[in-house]
Amino acid sequence: MSRTCAREAEVLAAYRPRGDARRRAGLTAHLAACPACRRTAQLSSALGVLASEGPGFELPDPSRIYWRAQVLGRLAAREEAAEQAARPLVWLQVLAALVAAAIGALAVGTFGLDLAAQALGAGAGGVGRGGVSLLPLAAMAALTLLVAAVWWVWWRRAEDGV
Repeated sequence: MSRTCAREAEVLAAYRPRGDARRRAGLTAHLAACPACRRTAQLSSALGVLASEGPGFELPDPSRIYWRAQVLGRLAAREEAAEQAARPLVWLQVLAALVAAAIGALAVGTFGLDLAAQALGAGAGGVGRGGVSLLPLAAMAALTLLVAAVWWVWWRRAEDGV
């Protein structure tokens, strides 16, 4: 069974809303034998009825629709340009947050090494002669994790537009 027919264009022309009735009468035998043309005739007739009825409501002026589309297009272009311009700033802020985290970790680490040197040299503070306190290292790790968590929350909110 073929989906198309050589006479399908002729059937389509005959079954348009203002098609020739004599042409339709001449195609009845062909429509009985050809399912593709019969389907085309049914669809063409149904679409013609829908087109003649109209939408049932007043359509807006096409120039107004065009104007609104142009305005919305310009607004979308401006928003895209603003977003594109802000991307380097976002990366700069991320870089600044990472540098701040590194400086904080370095400061805590230096402070921790100072404490460790004092503890080793003086033997005070509850640390044995060969041992080093893990408190400064834990503080450095906690500060690094805190900065990373704050950065991650900030980054997610910036992506979501909140």
